[in-house]
Amino acid sequence: MAVMMREKEGMVEIRCPYCGAEYRVPRGSVYATCPYCGTTVKISEQRVEEKHYVFRLMIDKNRAYKDIVEYAEQQWNSVRGLVEKASMNKAVLHYLPLYIIRINIRVEAEEGREYKKYVSALAMKQPPFPLPPDYGFPVRGKDTFKPSIIKNTRYYMPDIPPSLIVSRLKAEYLEEAKEFAEALGGANIVDESGMEGVAHYPFWEIHYRYKDRIYRGVIDGADGTIVYLEYPLSTTGRIMTLSAGTTILLGCTGLGAGIGVLAAHPLLGVAAGLISGIAGAVRLLTASFSIIGRYRYNPAEEGYLAPIR
Repeated sequence: MAVMMREKEGMVEIRCPYCGAEYRVPRGSVYATCPYCGTTVKISEQRVEEKHYVFRLMIDKNRAYKDIVEYAEQQWNSVRGLVEKASMNKAVLHYLPLYIIRINIRVEAEEGREYKKYVSALAMKQPPFPLPPDYGFPVRGKDTFKPSIIKNTRYYMPDIPPSLIVSRLKAEYLEEAKEFAEALGGANIVDESGMEGVAHYPFWEIHYRYKDRIYRGVIDGADGTIVYLEYPLSTTGRIMTLSAGTTILLGCTGLGAGIGVLAAHPLLGVAAGLISGIAGAVRLLTASFSIIGRYRYNPAEEGYLAPIR
């Protein structure tokens, strides 16, 4: 179904083909969703995109606040009694856009091989809060999109062409298929990978007050993973952080000096040790002069504790 649209003042004006409502989205958006009936259109092709999903919001704002403040107090250099003394200042629900990608590659041979799976990927260039580039989004737990989620939330349109995401996500499987085909003497490869649909995924951004300062935390609204956290540093924690940074700096310098003496170049050894010490200690030394601690979710560091997506 064709969609009426035009560009004006850096925006794209769209008339919904189903309900007739007119609305605008920023130029550069790949997809647009009618805020009245939920119809999703692909802007470049001026047509309706049938498959649009939303992942279930499993955590309300009160649970999000509770989890964030409790986790903040658990940080080794955080103040004690934070749960009792903090209060919620603001809660914002963000819906980030995803592409659901279908990987479908097969090697056609008597003993061929198939690569079939569905994967999700973030469909925006710059998230509104710190988010690891390798954050794993699920493909299960989604429902048909409902326009009601747009009300009183921060709702974002995709701004990355889906073809780029498809190419990136299928590359590993396509390369493996090519190697397998060559081992079979040049078997034919069929690639039917493509985009399955657009989806939106919930995150809570919680602002909480401790004494006279506001801190921020971000939590996955579907599974409760805390992805970003600010918290007040205790005086003891800052001293311990400074001590750890100083120890690393002096230790590396001393080690470099010792190696330099053995190599008959003590000054060169000191310089090398000092440089490596600064590289290792700068984060701790910088943190020791701050009054705000920060935690960022790193999937690689979480290991088996990371949620199954």
